[in-house]
Amino acid sequence: MENQKTLDALRKKASSSFSKARMPSIKKIKDLLDELGIENYLDTTTNVVEYRSKGRTYVNSRHNGKNGYYLGIGKSHGYKCHEINMDSSDSYYSWNTYMYAGQIINLIDNKK
Repeated sequence: MENQKTLDALRKKASSSFSKARMPSIKKIKDLLDELGIENYLDTTTNVVEYRSKGRTYVNSRHNGKNGYYLGIGKSHGYKCHEINMDSSDSYYSWNTYMYAGQIINLIDNKK
């Protein structure tokens, strides 16, 4: 298997939320999914950052934040309607990588 390192890294990351294992890049994960024949969709994305005043509902300033990638994995029934949705520009992406890794591993194992 050409993308065995990526699969091993995902398994290691999924094994523990506090592991020092690094999450493979979204592009590497896409390559693995393509090799395994699992449907996926890759696109660029930008997180919009809003700053609000204390207790107020209006937006003081709004600007583009971090750039990243969106990877939708599984069947699509329209825009961003996939089994697994990963967005690396999301504020909590790095906090949830072990969860994404676990979901991807479950999908791969169930496909075999």
